[in-house]
Amino acid sequence: MNTFLSTTFQKDIALLYAGNGLRRPEYESVLFELILFTDIKVRPFSATQRRSYFIDEDELLCAIAAIFRIDSVEEMSNGVSCVKMTLIKEEDKQVLYLMEHFQLSVGQTPSILTFGQVLIRIGHIAKAERYFNILLKQVSPTDPIPD
Repeated sequence: MNTFLSTTFQKDIALLYAGNGLRRPEYESVLFELILFTDIKVRPFSATQRRSYFIDEDELLCAIAAIFRIDSVEEMSNGVSCVKMTLIKEEDKQVLYLMEHFQLSVGQTPSILTFGQVLIRIGHIAKAERYFNILLKQVSPTDPIPD
C-alpha cells in the first residue's frame, strides 16, 4: 500500500490544518515539526512544489512507514501541541531493537487498542481510558471482539 502524510514547510498553513484545540478531548490539535535527513539511502519523503495543485502549500509527502523519534512535546499558547520529531535512519539499531521488543511484548500490530494496553502497563490509566473511549466510538455493537 502506498500511503503518504501530507506536510508543509509553511508553519502558518500547518497551523490552519491543525485546528485550534477547541474540540478536546475528542480531537487534539497538533503541529509536528520534522527534522529530515537528505543523506540517507532511502528517502521516505518527497517535495511536491512543482507538481502540486496547491503550489502555495509548499507540500512535502512523507511515507506512512517513515519512523520518527519524538524529541519533545510542548503545549503552545494557542491550544495546539507542538511535537518535535527526527527522522530515524533505517539502520538505527536502537529503533530496530525497540520495534522487535514492542512486537514481542504486545504480540500484534500496533493499534489504538494495543497503545491503550501499553499505557496501562506503564501506569498511565487516565490516558489509556481516553484512547479506549475513542475506540469505543469507532466500533458498533455488531463488530467482532478482538482476542
